Amino acid sequence: TAAARVWISPSPDVREGDAVNLTCAVESSSQEVLSYTWYKNKVWFRSGSAPALAFPSVAAADAASYHCAVQTPSRTRSSAPTTLNVLCESLRAGGFTLWGGGPQRPP
Repeated sequence: TAAARVWISPSPDVREGDAVNLTCAVESSSQEVLSYTWYKNKVWFRSGSAPALAFPSVAAADAASYHCAVQTPSRTRSSAPTTLNVLCESLRAGGFTLWGGGPQRPP
């Protein structure tokens, strides 16, 4: 059985403000794709005919677990969740820049 998969380019770990693309692909399928549906943290995020989800300037709020569902004439195939980590510039002092990952939780 062919499964859907999410590819993150350039990397699953990006800095705030970077461009990132998530691409949904079905492995070993010759069937026509009718639609792609994206989920962010298991909640519907976006649907359409394009296999890619583009973030021209990624923000901390975009850090999440994403998965896609691919609808073909015969079935729907879902991917496993893939995590996008956004490193946030949190402090700039004395010539040093500190980067932190999100989401953050208070101690």
